Amino acid sequence: MLQKVVDSLSVHRLSKLYAFVDNARDGNVDDINKIEMCKKIIDKINFCDEVITIYPEVNLGCGGGPFYAITTAFKNETKLIILEDDCVPSAAFPSFCEELLDRYENDQEVWMISGHNFSWNYDKLENSYVFSGYAHIGGWATWKRSWQQVNLSVDYYKPKLRESIQKRFPNRREQNFFFKEFSYNLNNPTYTGWGYQASLTFWENEGLSITPLRNLVSNIGTYGTHFSGEDRPFFNLPVDESYNIITHPVRIERDIEYDDFHFTNHWIRANRRPLEKRIYNYVRKRINRLMDNGLF
Repeated sequence: MLQKVVDSLSVHRLSKLYAFVDNARDGNVDDINKIEMCKKIIDKINFCDEVITIYPEVNLGCGGGPFYAITTAFKNETKLIILEDDCVPSAAFPSFCEELLDRYENDQEVWMISGHNFSWNYDKLENSYVFSGYAHIGGWATWKRSWQQVNLSVDYYKPKLRESIQKRFPNRREQNFFFKEFSYNLNNPTYTGWGYQASLTFWENEGLSITPLRNLVSNIGTYGTHFSGEDRPFFNLPVDESYNIITHPVRIERDIEYDDFHFTNHWIRANRRPLEKRIYNYVRKRINRLMDNGLF
């Protein structure tokens, strides 16, 4: 997957590139082999004036790794364009981010720029992008002023989880949906991510995310740490290679109508289990209940 991301970037001449590769988990030979493959791909990059590698001496994991990489890069930068190894950008993605990073650098309410548009079938956008209350990461850009407020510790967010969600979403349906989703993951002892913490920081500060009119980044990571071949509506979406910003919104404000559409058509749809799984879970619960009552 990393090779596809590098190939997509090779059409540009970049001044600087930060490349992060985590260390191997203890005793995991497969990790060692994959890490060497990734480092070889990075060593061959010839379309950048400067490549700065971030290779930790120990395994930092799915949460600590990206958090460390972004934080390290921000020691030298005030704004970054960020890509994960399974998120392939269109040729238009870097210039889209660069233009808006400059335009909104001093607008504190704008927290990030996303390359993802999972609601591409929304047909009421009048400008080249929209201000949204949803933060989609994977292929995105942000400023140091925003990132430095993110805390990796889940314990920092647990006591104020409901308050942060209520502050972002006045709609009770959205509140209940995200409280259930975030509460489950943040209280799961196996959770090692950073995305929920970043989203909660974004929400509690009522930040705005820029979403392009067309999708500019495709997530191809159907197999990996978090997914194992699931057919989800946010994987392998086509991208617009020739996208340009033509018109800007007149005001910096959240587009509630877009976000309502996005919640229903992306979040609800993305988390809806296939019919066969729902039937299986229903039957299993019914059998368990009968067994508990001594009727089966």
